[in-house]
Amino acid sequence: MKLLLLTWAIGCLAVLTGCKPSGNESAEGKQNTRQSKPNIIFLLTDDQRDNTFGAMGHPFVQTPNVDRLLGESVRFTNTYIAEPVCSPSRVAIFTGMHERVHGVGFTSSYQLTEEQWERSYPALLRKAGYYTGFIGKIGIEYYTFRGNAAEKFDYWWG
Repeated sequence: MKLLLLTWAIGCLAVLTGCKPSGNESAEGKQNTRQSKPNIIFLLTDDQRDNTFGAMGHPFVQTPNVDRLLGESVRFTNTYIAEPVCSPSRVAIFTGMHERVHGVGFTSSYQLTEEQWERSYPALLRKAGYYTGFIGKIGIEYYTFRGNAAEKFDYWWG
């Protein structure tokens, strides 16, 4: 069931994450914009080993949709995570800051400031014209900035 849900979520994310040109461009301008911007699909799962996809060598897990994405994508295989806990880790990935700098975690509040959010990757991509989506848990319940997480993405399911 978890694999089915993961595959469904990845499929939705693949459909929802694409270039979003502004409405005042000509058809030729739209085509050039689409070709000049890469599509970005960022997948993050908690507590998952690197070999639990078929394309990564798992002997019996079948993940044809993820395998196809992996075959057509840039794959980062030598990475590390800044924080060992889910929410501080996601915020570190979004902002490029360690927990002691972004302040979201067990030893501090689970609050992200508007200024921190505005410099995050999702916010910067959205400002650059990308259609952004988020599927899953964000793990931060309260914010110091106005609004909520669903308002920070073009598509939200979490």
